[in-house]
Amino acid sequence: SSADLEYLMMPLERALKAEEVLNDRILPQRDRILALQAEGKEGWFVYEKGYDYLFGLDSHEKTGAAAMVLAAIILCFANLYPMETTSGMLPLLNVYAKGRRRTAATKLLLCTLVTVLLFVIAQIPDYRYVVKNFGFPALGAPLCSLESFASWGDGLPVWGGIAVFEGARLMTSLSIPMLVVLFSLWVSNQIITMSVSAGVLLMPMLLHLLEIKFLDKVSFYLPLTGTDLLCWQEGPTKALIYYGIVFVLGTASVILTLRYAHNGYRMNKTAMK
Repeated sequence: SSADLEYLMMPLERALKAEEVLNDRILPQRDRILALQAEGKEGWFVYEKGYDYLFGLDSHEKTGAAAMVLAAIILCFANLYPMETTSGMLPLLNVYAKGRRRTAATKLLLCTLVTVLLFVIAQIPDYRYVVKNFGFPALGAPLCSLESFASWGDGLPVWGGIAVFEGARLMTSLSIPMLVVLFSLWVSNQIITMSVSAGVLLMPMLLHLLEIKFLDKVSFYLPLTGTDLLCWQEGPTKALIYYGIVFVLGTASVILTLRYAHNGYRMNKTAMK
């Protein structure tokens, strides 16, 4: 009967499945480890499925989470400085030096704390899923054991690679609100700030989710997600260039924001005594 035939075929199907796993996963990883050993590097056998998910190599979760963080940043901070103009508070702040200095610094600190909180909240679902379904085996293995980081050498463990991956993305997330704040200070209009920020920062992320990727290399997609920048590259050189640019933009935005706040929240205005 068909039931008997299906029962007899079960051992064969299991054998074929095991052979498929061997050919598709085990043997390529063995060959990669042997190649690393030939180069004088250390490599371990590592079950990579959970790490692929965590690094966003087999899903859109990282892009979606980055888009949500971006949207929240724009909504939270686009009105942080324009409200002082629209509410009539600006003349009062300009009367006192502390109003021009300490208030601005406090707002930037608030931006930093809220951005870190938003970033952490956005990562919780990914880490919860990975821990529940895959765990974190071999966190001490050399990072080059993972195929996507094969060119990174054996000096960094897997847990170090995770720290670099998330740290670089967090740095980008911290630089972006500084750009939004600086632009809002310049235009003093929350609607313009939200519209321009959404068009320049958020739109490339949404287009990528729709498989339209022509803006990826000229937007914050690469450094914010980190997936295509830190993984599958010929070493970390390209990543360092992108993240260096992001760091410079964020730092310059902080300096300019504090300077303009000290000058009475006006562009090109001489310092008030």
